[in-house]
Amino acid sequence: PEIILVGMTDSFVTTKTRSDLHERTKCKIFMITMDMFPLTGGCHYAWECKGYQSDCSDCPACNKQEDKRWVSRNFQIKHEHIKKAGIKVLTGSGWTYNQARVSTFFRNQKEIYNCNSLIDTALFNNKHRKYAKTLFELQEGSKVIFTGSWNVNDKRKGITYWIDALNYIYDTINDDLKEKIIVLVA
Repeated sequence: PEIILVGMTDSFVTTKTRSDLHERTKCKIFMITMDMFPLTGGCHYAWECKGYQSDCSDCPACNKQEDKRWVSRNFQIKHEHIKKAGIKVLTGSGWTYNQARVSTFFRNQKEIYNCNSLIDTALFNNKHRKYAKTLFELQEGSKVIFTGSWNVNDKRKGITYWIDALNYIYDTINDDLKEKIIVLVA
């Protein structure tokens, strides 16, 4: 291969594996950030922690000093392999773009591209709404509100904001339109 794109590979393909692939193929390797895992010593979301900007040595997710050392060592191993193989990052959102720009691993990468989840807008767009509604047996003229997450226990998923937005919509539209709204949750 000339290029390898690495997405969600937690517990599957390590940075050592990527470094080994680079050594064997001399290809370019890009990690895609769908969350913070490619930037940290192990967490997928760092909350307010800025450890990924240095060395993850004081991980607030770990209670024991021994665990903090393990996270820091994992961070160091990731950093060594990323540097050795010249691994680059592609970000999957504006959020991970901003984090990658200040991360220890990628802050010196000259250009970081944001690929916004790699959605093919030629395929996924609003041009065929009528067909989609027929396919999913939704009423003609209905207004569909869709969300891809319904984890009410995870603050960072923003469900409370989504519920507030639904309540706002409900309070501000007329009764006829209220009858046409369909909420879909995946």
